[in-house]
Amino acid sequence: MDHLDYLPQSNRLAARLGRFDRERVEWLKGFLPPGRTYGPNEKAWLFGIEHAAWAVGHLLREGFEPTAAFQRRFPELLQAPTLGDPDVVREPSPDPYGEPVAGPQPAPMPPTGLSVEGLLQGLERAVHAAFPDRVWVAACLGGLRRQATKGYMTADLVDVDEAGQPGAKLACYISREALARIDMRLAKEGLALAELLPVLVRGRLEVRFGRVQLQLEDLDPAYTVGKTRLSLEQAFAQLDREGLARLQLALPWPELPLRVGLVAGADGEGTRDFRRTLEESGLPFVLRLEAVRMQGEGLEAALVGALGRLAALEVDVIAIVRGGGAGADLHGFNAPGLARAVCTCRRPVLIGIGHDHDRTLLDMVARSQRTPTAAGRHLVDTVAAAVRARELRLRDAFGRLAARLSADRARVEAADRALEAVPGRLERRGEALAATRARVEH
Repeated sequence: MDHLDYLPQSNRLAARLGRFDRERVEWLKGFLPPGRTYGPNEKAWLFGIEHAAWAVGHLLREGFEPTAAFQRRFPELLQAPTLGDPDVVREPSPDPYGEPVAGPQPAPMPPTGLSVEGLLQGLERAVHAAFPDRVWVAACLGGLRRQATKGYMTADLVDVDEAGQPGAKLACYISREALARIDMRLAKEGLALAELLPVLVRGRLEVRFGRVQLQLEDLDPAYTVGKTRLSLEQAFAQLDREGLARLQLALPWPELPLRVGLVAGADGEGTRDFRRTLEESGLPFVLRLEAVRMQGEGLEAALVGALGRLAALEVDVIAIVRGGGAGADLHGFNAPGLARAVCTCRRPVLIGIGHDHDRTLLDMVARSQRTPTAAGRHLVDTVAAAVRARELRLRDAFGRLAARLSADRARVEAADRALEAVPGRLERRGEALAATRARVEH
């Protein structure tokens, strides 16, 4: 059995597990207040007595039993059912003989007012009375803060309206175990925890460190997948209403896109794959790179700026490529402002972002290939097809020219033969004229 103990020698509290369980240990490490330490002699996690009220309200609910030492030190906190709050009285039991009884009456306010602990305990009881079970909450994630050393995450659940503006907000806490489970479930769908990711989460409301928060335990990945697709469709529909969604696709595709403007990371894997595909083709591509950090804050502004600079140059096509990664890394490519810049770009834009299963808003408004390699291969195939078509046209033109030259050569040869016969005919004609003259003279 797990115990909540008081150590008079050090004047500290101790949370002691009855048996070793790695998951239980990790949960307890993330659950206890800041400043907790492990005492090897006590074989327990130690924390300050200022958290005594919190420990009663939380650890006892999680199955911890107070030791005799704790009960002697904090008897006022263990007064059931109010956990030491003098301002809430026990609700009276019904009269056994059926006579009506008066309802609960508030206790008179003590002259000194409520203590902070008493107020927080009353708030906690009110929260648990209103939401005694786990709840499902539909919202968007915001303010993600992953504690790399301890493995847990804190965040906010935020209501976001149709215009994308944030509204009401509730803090949440994700333990190491819950975070690992959530990361794994989202990864199966090609997603990851990210800012403004729509989620349907399950957890328990609690009052911790003076604020109400949700102890997040799990989420429904199907909801996130559906909401993500819906948000992309809504963003595309908005661009369509503005008359922008189909502008880029209406631009004529060049027959020989050899001058390529490239928006990509300076030395990312996707950049290397794209360049290698063009180089290995043996075709005379000319590449102009605008290096951009392809994730994180400032992505939208950086990409819009790179598109503008390349569009001002003499390029045949602009390619935006990035290798695969977590879903969170690709979330920035769904920004409506970036999609508008692509739609209105005066040069044809080719998208090659992520893995085969990834789909962004840019893929919906421009010519798209699933990976950087596929984007490079598309350019190579386009140029190779144009070269073959031109070779066929040249071969046909040369064939027609050769046939014409052959016919002209035959006519010239016939004319040569005709000219060669002229002197003989003239000589015979002269002889005939001489004979005629002789006869006339005779």
